[in-house]
Amino acid sequence: MGEMNPKDLLIRIKPSKILLLLREEREWYISELARESGVTYAYTDKVVDVLERCNLVRKTRAGRKVSVQLTSEGVQIANLLEELTTRLEQVKMKPEEQIDESMEKG
Repeated sequence: MGEMNPKDLLIRIKPSKILLLLREEREWYISELARESGVTYAYTDKVVDVLERCNLVRKTRAGRKVSVQLTSEGVQIANLLEELTTRLEQVKMKPEEQIDESMEKG
């Protein structure tokens, strides 16, 4: 698996980044979310659509612009995600040779 850490293994980074950005209480546009999370507008729009279907975000249209805000459920999930990612960043991985040895014993 290479240099993958537990957080990267367990949590999809790009959608998580979008959800965590929305924790900032301000008006976010899809184009801003895309730019800040380092992904395309199309990808961000698809992620936001899924989050909306899950009732985690609410989209508001003003002409051609679409703003996105977390719902109360979205705020709770985003806070839990932040806590989880923080905890996973603190997990220490064994060196690869220790993992190989433990698999041989098992």
